[in-house]
Amino acid sequence: MRYPILNFVFALVLLLSISQVALADSGSRLMGGVSGGGGNVINPMPPERNLDPEVAEDIIENSVAHVQTYLADLERTHRSPNSDTELKQLYKKIFDGPQSIHRVVQQVEPKVEETRPCYDAQAKPVDGSIYSRKRNTICISAYTLSQKVHEAEIQDQSIALMLHEYGELVGLSEDEAVLLQKKALEDLRATK
Repeated sequence: MRYPILNFVFALVLLLSISQVALADSGSRLMGGVSGGGGNVINPMPPERNLDPEVAEDIIENSVAHVQTYLADLERTHRSPNSDTELKQLYKKIFDGPQSIHRVVQQVEPKVEETRPCYDAQAKPVDGSIYSRKRNTICISAYTLSQKVHEAEIQDQSIALMLHEYGELVGLSEDEAVLLQKKALEDLRATK
């Protein structure tokens, strides 16, 4: 034990992180979270080089405004007579359910973590989570995205991941949240 203070600080930080996840768990259930509370990017294009997490953080923070735009477009599609019947029930849950995803997005901000992953309900590291260190936020990890995702794809992946987390907050199951995330990623990639 050459560095007892560092060991103590590490143990304290770990304990506080775990207790924060436990506290967040009780609050998120009130908002409708029904799964493990965490998500990961889907089939990312790997980075060519190590990306500074601060660069990823900037991209993610600039992507937040695009979430509402995407949701508005998706709702217009949902309301049209030609909408995809396979996804109709999912859209009905997020737009017409007890809590509109639009309201949740306005009330719950993304907290972008630059130096650590996010954690799910079981304290497992994930790229995004409904559990965050700050109240009324979801966690998105610039740290993990910078290691897994090509810089050119961070915006699309982070928007889709945010939608996954917001979907869980309005009551989607993990499978439904992943379906929403995949649909968003597919739509966003198609516009490139």
